[in-house]
Amino acid sequence: MAGIRTAVPMPHKLLVSKNIGFDLYANPMYGKPAHSRCAILKLEKTSKDTTVRADSSATRGHAQEVLSDAWLLVPHNMQVGLGDKLELKGFTLKVTGFRARFGAFGDHDHNEVMADINNG
Repeated sequence: MAGIRTAVPMPHKLLVSKNIGFDLYANPMYGKPAHSRCAILKLEKTSKDTTVRADSSATRGHAQEVLSDAWLLVPHNMQVGLGDKLELKGFTLKVTGFRARFGAFGDHDHNEVMADINNG
C-alpha cells in the first residue's frame, strides 16, 4: 500500500508525542515525536468574561477566562491516547478526547481528536 487513503484530505503536518508517564515532580514525560498528517476542523483560542465572587464582601467581579480548543481529523492508523502531546502550526496541544469514525460500509476511515491548547 503506497499510502493511507481516507475520504477526508489531511494537508497539515502534525507531530505526535505519546504520554509515557510522569517525572518526580508530576510533570508529564513524552516519548519520541512521530510525524503524521491531519485536517483541522477547529483551532481557536478565545477569552471571555466570567462572573466570579472576587472576595468575601460579595462584590461581583469579572475575571478573564481563556478558552482554547482544537478539533482535528487524523488517519485511522494513528494511535492517540488521552494526555498525548500534539504539535501543529506553532501550537502545542494536549489530547482530551478521541472518537473513531467509520464510512458508510463500516470501514474505519479516520479518527476525531479533541484537544486543549497548552499555554506553555
